[in-house]
This record gives sequence, C-alpha cells and structure tokens, in this order.
Amino acid sequence: MKYDGYSHNDLLQILKKGDPNAALLVFFNTVHMTPIDKKLYEKLAMYKNKILIRLDDIETFTPPATCPSRTHAKKIIDFIDDHRNEYIIVSCNAGESRTGAVIHYLDQLSKKNLEKWKIIPDQFGKEPYYVRDQFRPNRLLDRMLSASLK
Repeated sequence: MKYDGYSHNDLLQILKKGDPNAALLVFFNTVHMTPIDKKLYEKLAMYKNKILIRLDDIETFTPPATCPSRTHAKKIIDFIDDHRNEYIIVSCNAGESRTGAVIHYLDQLSKKNLEKWKIIPDQFGKEPYYVRDQFRPNRLLDRMLSASLK
C-alpha cells in the first residue's frame, strides 16, 4: 500500500504537473474556504478517483463547523478499502491534522512507519496524542479510525 499526505497548496502543485495517477482523499472546511482551497476544489472536478470530505479541523461540536463523526470515519475507511491497491493521496489545508489522522490509520493498517509515531503528553491536561514528522492527527478522527482496526 502506497500513500502520502500533503497540504492543499502542495497537492495543488502536484496536480498542476499532471495526473498523479492516485486516489485522492481531500478534506475541505465547511465554514471557510481559502483562495487555495477554491482553486484546488475546481481542479479536482476533473478527477473521478476521489472523495471530498467537508469536515472542519475541530474536536468538539462548535456550530456551524462540522467535527469528525462515525459517518466521516466510515466514508474514509470505505474509500481506502476500495482503493487499497492504488496510490492514495490524502490532503487537508495544512496537511497536518485531518491528513495526519488518516496517515496514522494507514500506517497502522499497513504496519508501516509505526516506530516513527511518538506519544506526546498534552500541555492542557487532555489525553496524550500521537505525532510523526509534520503529522499532528486530529484526536477525535484519529480515535475513530484507529478503533476500526481493533
């Protein structure tokens, strides 16, 4: 299984070079889209092998934003299952939090890079969380995806 995680800006640059021949799993905020988000959204219209998920990078219900739900997790897992023999690109605005949760899930699923994930204590007394390279997973989405592996 081959996969990578990118910010929207990095994914936009990849798509400008041509078709990456990949399944694209892309997160967009529900409340606010930046100019780069809008360009990427338009560019993605020509790709069939994709799923666009409207989900904000939050961990608690904060209207009008949308926090991760089991429905989102199921859509992500189903997309990955349907494309597990393809190159998968995951992207969110910064390429860190929502992307990080999916990359953490993919690493666990494929049993790759597990030694690179470190547990970091939370400075505000919340539960510790995992980090790897630039990835800082959204904890709620990370827990939902990881729970499906048990």
